[in-house]
Amino acid sequence: MIIVKVAWRNIWRNKTRSILILVSLVIGVSFSVFFEGMMRALMLQRVTKSIENDISHIQIHNKNFLEEDDISYSIENINTIEFFLENSPDISTYSSRIKISGIISSTDSSSGVVAYGIDAKQESQLTGIKNMLILGNYLDNQGVIPILVGKKLSENLNVKLNSRVVLGVVKADGSVAYGAFKVYGIFNNQELFDATHVFIKQSDMLDLLETTREESISEIALKTNTSYSNENIQIIQQKLQDELSSYDSDIIVRSWDVISPLLKTNFDFSNLMGIIFAWVILIGVIFGILNTMMISVMERTKEIGMLMSIGMTSLNVFKMIMLESIFLSLTGGLIGIVIGWILIIISANGINLEPIASGMTAVGYDYIIYPELSFNFLINIAFTVIVMAILAAILPAKRAINFSPAEAMRL
Repeated sequence: MIIVKVAWRNIWRNKTRSILILVSLVIGVSFSVFFEGMMRALMLQRVTKSIENDISHIQIHNKNFLEEDDISYSIENINTIEFFLENSPDISTYSSRIKISGIISSTDSSSGVVAYGIDAKQESQLTGIKNMLILGNYLDNQGVIPILVGKKLSENLNVKLNSRVVLGVVKADGSVAYGAFKVYGIFNNQELFDATHVFIKQSDMLDLLETTREESISEIALKTNTSYSNENIQIIQQKLQDELSSYDSDIIVRSWDVISPLLKTNFDFSNLMGIIFAWVILIGVIFGILNTMMISVMERTKEIGMLMSIGMTSLNVFKMIMLESIFLSLTGGLIGIVIGWILIIISANGINLEPIASGMTAVGYDYIIYPELSFNFLINIAFTVIVMAILAAILPAKRAINFSPAEAMRL
């Protein structure tokens, strides 16, 4: 206990030097905490946006459809499967889609697209496509043959509301079908999505393909009653795979991280990058602590020699130096964590990055960021500070215990 008190008092013998180290540590830790909050929020918002507006939690396909992209490989026993999903306690909502690649043309240009034949009510409950409309209306008018196109695609085709476009798709028999549609709404999600996706009513898609719904549903997207980051999604996915295989042996059920491995990789990497960033900053700060402790030991050579000459053991000297470094680092680290946390609370209403909004939205990020932290990161950074403090104190402590009391007294 006496060594603890002595170590704490020794920190403040040179207040200026100790305060400078504390300030640098506080700035480093608080910036690391805030940076992690920003990175985590960016990726969480991107994952959430992709799930809400595109891939959903889980998707169901015929495995041959994924390999061949052929509309003839539809999901069998679709009515039975939909009945199962409607009565499953694990499923929040779902949408059965006809998904097909095609070409859309205007009087000025043409472009390859992925066309979705959707049930307007189902899709509005599952994804945010209805809320993403910036011009026009949703697929709720019975008097026209409507199509929804993305903002980027409308620019590429040079079309606007009420413009006429032609959609060409390949039918199950290999022949090409063309249909004329009226641009009824323009949505804005992210640039790549907007340039390559169109939505029409499922009934219009069936008329275009000259087929029935039971023979054409190629994708079911659904949301579970759990968070996207929860491992329960994998449990639900496996349960659905086992259950639905009895209705269609070729069925494949995939969770969002399998559907979009790049999105999952980016999410995991963002967490890792926050930790790496914190380590880089803290390593720089720890070198400052190492330098401070070395200078402190050199200045107190005679004092340490005297303590050892009156009976303080080398182990106690070692403990004293280690405790000084740990106290200094913990004090700065805890203050830095608190300040970083306060900065995140202050930013709870969002950080507006509107000047670079176009670049961020083009790759799927929102330009208003709501920083947030995980408790695990705070534990990790506190642990890192302690480890760094111990490492920084080893060399000065070893130097101190190597002093000969007689020689140290003569210095």
